[in-house]
Amino acid sequence: MPNYQISELISQLGAKVRMFGKTGAAFSAARPIEYAEPDSICWLKSSYKNAESLLETSTAAVIICDDLFPESLLDTIHDKCIVQTGDPRELFIRILALVFRTPLSFGIHPTAIIHPEAQIHEKVHIGPHVYIGKAIIGKNCFILGNNFIYDNVSLGENVTVHAGSVIGADGFGYQRNADMELEKFEHIGGVIVEDGVEIGANTCVDRASLGDTFIGKGTKIDNLVHVAHNVSIGRHCCIIAGAVIGGSTTIGDFTWIGHNSSILQKIEIGSGVTIGMGSVVTKNVPDHETWAGNPAREMEDLKKILRKFKEL
Repeated sequence: MPNYQISELISQLGAKVRMFGKTGAAFSAARPIEYAEPDSICWLKSSYKNAESLLETSTAAVIICDDLFPESLLDTIHDKCIVQTGDPRELFIRILALVFRTPLSFGIHPTAIIHPEAQIHEKVHIGPHVYIGKAIIGKNCFILGNNFIYDNVSLGENVTVHAGSVIGADGFGYQRNADMELEKFEHIGGVIVEDGVEIGANTCVDRASLGDTFIGKGTKIDNLVHVAHNVSIGRHCCIIAGAVIGGSTTIGDFTWIGHNSSILQKIEIGSGVTIGMGSVVTKNVPDHETWAGNPAREMEDLKKILRKFKEL
């Protein structure tokens, strides 16, 4: 295993830190601080239980900690390197990306099937058993194995689609006729995915009925998520595993949708919103609010209801 000099990595990242102890320390592995070994780098927040004790007793080579630890304590630690910064987890994940990320080579796997009218940048990775229809695939996209990407799908640059996902299938749209039989609403729209989006494994994003289903720049979608037709998701959102987003729902920027949440069709969810896990959202949610429960309510309202139940 190679050894990575922490001071060199800090310099490469241009991070603003203070370093204590063995500033020339190196590491070859990353582990949680509870399981750290002498070859490890790990991170620690002052809010952790027994945080100061962990900082002192851990055998890790490098510990990244927040700036709430007192300098008087850090000055006494000489058997490891302590890197102090505002957000230790953020710096930790940037170091992981720098030294541990497995690079994927550009190229198209021989088992992939590509429509002759697809527009695919030369710098892409398309894995085994992928199908791509008349779609646009931008620079630095990584389409991993067993994905199906329909016609009228556009992926921007630096988009990752993990294995087993389906992008651009028909939405679930039907109309009952006079005999109460279901007639299909033909979906002739598309899907637009902006730059920097990541779509997890076994996720489905349906194309729009007439316009475009839209996923904004930098949004991250977890595994096993369903995004229905005509949905519009803003920039830098997090959609967690098992979430179901009903058709024609609009979600603003920087919003968090908790796992196993269900959102009714045609709902408007604002920017900076947090939807708690398992929530059933049946009403519009204003900007910067936290909602949870079934049916979902604003958090303070939910707390009042729960207090009344306790009183009963």
